[in-house]
Amino acid sequence: MAPNPATLTSLRTEVRDLLSGTSAQFADAQVNQAILQALREFNTVTRYRQLLSHTVTIAKREQVVALARSDVVERVWLPFTAAAPEDPPNDRPFDYWPDQVTIYIKGGTTPAVGDVARVFYNSPHTLNGLEAATATTFGTDDNGALVYGAAADAVNAKRREISQLVTLHPGGTDRDLLALAKVWRANFQARLDAYKNRPAGGWIEVTP
Repeated sequence: MAPNPATLTSLRTEVRDLLSGTSAQFADAQVNQAILQALREFNTVTRYRQLLSHTVTIAKREQVVALARSDVVERVWLPFTAAAPEDPPNDRPFDYWPDQVTIYIKGGTTPAVGDVARVFYNSPHTLNGLEAATATTFGTDDNGALVYGAAADAVNAKRREISQLVTLHPGGTDRDLLALAKVWRANFQARLDAYKNRPAGGWIEVTP
């Protein structure tokens, strides 16, 4: 899959395009927060699936790995032989201690120095430029859904913030804006529901 070139700036522009028909004023910080809220909800139904190779340097069951506290380890293949991958794989039972970014190998032999573990894990999707992220990990076909979700969140936040009527167009009312936000929200929800009902994707190999 080709990298998604979307950034916080580009998605914010798209959200503003949707909001441009309103008379409400949205600061960049408000739009950014709406995008963050939409991305967090997106991450509740789909995550960034990755795998890395970890080389054992100390023979012990506790292995500190190059993961983040927000990561969820799904599977550990240990030992793994790249030249002749084991069949069936050497899947090992384990515990993951996120506060210590440590995998504890349970049962079987203790990992030996030089062994390679294939660690399969998932992490929240990121958007380049948002919360110090340097890459966008979701697909380009998800950009539109996140834009709709963020636009709906921005409108609902604005409606809570102000008490006066917000006009959508000459003669429009806050009711018009709310109706449009509901349409945007429905588009976003449809994408979330689609992810709930489809198999998980493949794994992206990363370098520790």
